[in-house]
Amino acid sequence: MSVRIDGKHSTTVKGPKAGLLRSGSSPLPAWLANAREDIACSSEMADSLSAELFVDMAEVETIVSHELSELIRLQLLVRETGRELVLINVSENLVSVFTITRLDRLIQLRV
Repeated sequence: MSVRIDGKHSTTVKGPKAGLLRSGSSPLPAWLANAREDIACSSEMADSLSAELFVDMAEVETIVSHELSELIRLQLLVRETGRELVLINVSENLVSVFTITRLDRLIQLRV
């Protein structure tokens, strides 16, 4: 889904935690699988998109280690296209996880 933020064309990925999809041997929640798919599609047209890709975490209550690993992979993939991965609507519990693991230094969080 595309939205306009501050007059720039940005991409927002939304999705609930329910509905697991498979990635290799590890199941991924729908919100993370959707983010991966959107990044893969948008990397082909990166020149026409803004510098940020937003992932809406409003419905995500918990996150496990393989999901954190996938977010790191996605951030690295997004950076290859000259963009930034931004997690929006992040709960305080998840902010704590990102802070403790120091991933808040790698991935931008917006509460």
